[in-house]
Amino acid sequence: MSSTAATLEDIIKQDLGFMWTILEWSRRTPWVSDNMDKIVSKHPLKDICAIVWVSAIYGLVELRSKHFWVVAMNLMVCGAANRLIEAKRPVEYDNRLQPRTDCNADSFGFPSVESYMSVVVLGHISWHTEPILFVFVGMPIIALVGFSRVYSRARFPHQIVGSWALGLIGLIASMHCCERMGFHVMKDHAHGVCVVGVLVVAMISFALAVENNDSRLAYIPKDEFTKVISDIISGVGQDVIE
Repeated sequence: MSSTAATLEDIIKQDLGFMWTILEWSRRTPWVSDNMDKIVSKHPLKDICAIVWVSAIYGLVELRSKHFWVVAMNLMVCGAANRLIEAKRPVEYDNRLQPRTDCNADSFGFPSVESYMSVVVLGHISWHTEPILFVFVGMPIIALVGFSRVYSRARFPHQIVGSWALGLIGLIASMHCCERMGFHVMKDHAHGVCVVGVLVVAMISFALAVENNDSRLAYIPKDEFTKVISDIISGVGQDVIE
């Protein structure tokens, strides 16, 4: 156990050195920092990771239930693993490495949801369309998403690499599971019930995120969110009385 802890500590030390090397290199190379600053943002819709979620929507349109269940299963597994492992982020080892993305205090480092899901989403789409696209399109996007998390000081390099590996395992396992369980040939009623269950879990997670802090998904401040919800509830209640 102690040897494992020592090994992880050594990896973290190497990663910290590597991250500082990247930061110093980017400061000496204006075109790198200028271009990275354009695709790295704490606002989800302005960040490079938005490509992953847009691709997921494209996959839903093209592949329908096959893509939905692979993405949903992996998103839940990744989110649960992130909360269970509670891996520390770079800022918790070096206070100077303040993250520029995923800034919430309740965020954890591993697995990186964006890096994990980039492998799942782009890998699954490529597998069912043109596998060669994964090499020329998917892999560059996955690499850029991963590098952006390190550049923005949100994740350690080893957390990104580990997330890629887990994402690949999750993709293969979920595709096999979905085929074995026949999710893609499920009757409409049963499929609808399962989708509702997934959406309920997603809404609960969203509500908890807002309750704990600002929403990462919609970027809505807690006080504004609660005010809007209160106004809606009051308006509905008034309509019922009238």
